[in-house]
Amino acid sequence: MKKASYRAHKGQCCFTGRPGSEEDLAIDHLIPESKGGEDTFENPVLTFHDLNS
Repeated sequence: MKKASYRAHKGQCCFTGRPGSEEDLAIDHLIPESKGGEDTFENPVLTFHDLNS
């Protein structure tokens, strides 16, 4: 899933637009599951680990 998200988002953080390596970026849900977001291919986005915490 992470490799597919990395390719789909061209290795860029969805919040900052900065590029990062696969190791620097984490998968986050654009719409949190706690708020009704689904675990589908469209909802996960890439973000830097410190922004995801």
